[in-house]
Amino acid sequence: MAMYCASASEIIEAVPLRSRPRNYRTATSRDAGSIRPPLESRGRACVPHQADRDANRALRARFDDVRSRYERLRSGMDEMQQRLARMAVTVESPDALVRATVGPRGQLVDLKLDREIYRRGDPDELARTILRTVEEAVARTTDQVQEMLSEYLPPDSGAAGFLRDGDFGQLLSRQDQIMREADENDGR
Repeated sequence: MAMYCASASEIIEAVPLRSRPRNYRTATSRDAGSIRPPLESRGRACVPHQADRDANRALRARFDDVRSRYERLRSGMDEMQQRLARMAVTVESPDALVRATVGPRGQLVDLKLDREIYRRGDPDELARTILRTVEEAVARTTDQVQEMLSEYLPPDSGAAGFLRDGDFGQLLSRQDQIMREADENDGR
């Protein structure tokens, strides 16, 4: 397998000049003298070419995937906000005496009561009917918001998990995993 070895000065040479400090000076071959020490003692890092290329391809593919998802999310953000602003879900009770409309965050935006409901005379039953109707409208709204956002978010993302389950732990699950792996690697 072919090996590629880069010295510190070669790596530094690859860094653009504008990102180096002003007083930085790179080493030249005349600084090192004309006799070059063996490869191992020249401060070179040797990496198999194929492993390096495979790692770069995998990282590039992952980066491209993440970037395309971000660009899709970013380009669709305005449309998504407009769709959410227009969203309203109306549910009618089984007896058709209560109609509740909720907005995208599950907030009650309208409540209609049929005149017939006042003739029943049981305020507790009325309260239960209103609550069940509003809860059903909120559940349907949540489903619609999740469906809309699933067009933009990967299904295994913390945000999608939070919307699906209401579990705040989902929001930081990926970061928690990264921190656990870093702790494990530090403890080797």
